[in-house]
Amino acid sequence: MRLAASLIMAGLDGFQLDEVTEKLVKHFGIRAFILFKRNVVDQEQLHRLIADLKALIIEAGLTPLIAVDQEGGPVRRLEPPGFSDIPGNSETGSELVPETAVAQQARKTATLLAPLGININFAPVLDLALSASRGVLKGRCFGADPAKVSRLGKIYIEELQASGVAAVAKHFPGIGRVEIDPHHHRPVVDADRDIVMDEMVPFRTAVSAGVAGIMTSHVVFNRLDPALPVTFSPFVAKDLLRNQLGFQGVLFSDDMEMGGITGKDHPATAAVAALHAGHDMVLICSDQKLAMETVTSIAMALEQGELAVQALETSFDRIEELAARFSGSPC
Repeated sequence: MRLAASLIMAGLDGFQLDEVTEKLVKHFGIRAFILFKRNVVDQEQLHRLIADLKALIIEAGLTPLIAVDQEGGPVRRLEPPGFSDIPGNSETGSELVPETAVAQQARKTATLLAPLGININFAPVLDLALSASRGVLKGRCFGADPAKVSRLGKIYIEELQASGVAAVAKHFPGIGRVEIDPHHHRPVVDADRDIVMDEMVPFRTAVSAGVAGIMTSHVVFNRLDPALPVTFSPFVAKDLLRNQLGFQGVLFSDDMEMGGITGKDHPATAAVAALHAGHDMVLICSDQKLAMETVTSIAMALEQGELAVQALETSFDRIEELAARFSGSPC
């Protein structure tokens, strides 16, 4: 049960710890949590919530991982006026000297997150500003040129991680061409393989820069794996990302409660498939009962041999390495 739980990141319901969250930690052994606007009132309240959560996790003999999506611009869970105003990637990428602007963006983000005890940021977005930049990625991309996005993404990763917060580059292998929102549907990208590989360059650079984590997407790339979304694709996770790009960090799924999953699969079953494909940690961002159900599904898959113990222990080791490297503020 503890091994299964260590591979799940769950959400919180409100502004303070409750009995269900305590059960997630004490009974199931979940130690990774992601914060959203629904968890935030102001700095004092958030600091107290994170301190209480980390104390609960440590008391259970576990290492805390506290995450947030604080990209800046249109995607920021900690907003002004209570928190620092973080610009988005489109804004910094359009500056006269974007390298300086992105470095400042990353440092400002780390200065906000680290003292609160948040040690993982699901940023930077390394998708290119193509068709998706008019929809789900609006305001979230550094630009359309792979070389520029690579350069700025590397700066962001290095600055954020030097300040004690793990960076998670997303959404591998790059969803700049999606036409529909994976929050609601399962998009299909039909671009040629060579085009997809060229547009993947920012992730190759991120791996070389030592990015701590990478997040995939619930998108089907027909010319990479015509049968499966990236979430379920061993080819993309293992052959492409691990073997060809040499990534050794933590591979995160996107939220299993998004329509790109729930429109076709049950999230708990999908979580097992994502781990089997090569992901290290799956996200269940809202429904805490579903998080419990997912722990049980993973544990059963282990017992029945559907998931290999050795593979999940390798994932556990990667996650532990990230947690040790970014231990965060004592809060």
